[in-house]
Amino acid sequence: MRFTRLFVLLAGCILASPLAAAAQQPDPALPTAIAASPEAITLEIGKTATIKAVVRNAAGAVVPDATVVYFSRSRRDVGVNAAGIVEAYRPGTFTVVALVPADPEEDPRRAEAVVQAEITVTVPNPPVKSVAFDGVPGHFYTGTV
Repeated sequence: MRFTRLFVLLAGCILASPLAAAAQQPDPALPTAIAASPEAITLEIGKTATIKAVVRNAAGAVVPDATVVYFSRSRRDVGVNAAGIVEAYRPGTFTVVALVPADPEEDPRRAEAVVQAEITVTVPNPPVKSVAFDGVPGHFYTGTV
């Protein structure tokens, strides 16, 4: 009797394991990776650059109809639109995110990402072209503000 129960239990495990493995396999059509190009951008204030994102599935094939949402983590310093065009407003180092939302109908600023990539945007200080003094004081001292 014990041998029969053990045999039935083992047979059930062996037969169920392919089904369990199949249930754990990700849907091959779902996005599993996103690559943004370029990975880093250096922009002068007022200039623009375009980010291109490629979404791939588990098999490595491109997912052509995947929705990609772009947003800036510092919108007042660096902006990005729905087409991936980035514009620099202020100097500093900032992050732009490209993501595939779990629900494409959700608000892009609150979308939960299936996959995402971060792009570093560096905006250097503009060069100093000239220095002009207005209302020059009688004395200058080095090292003072």
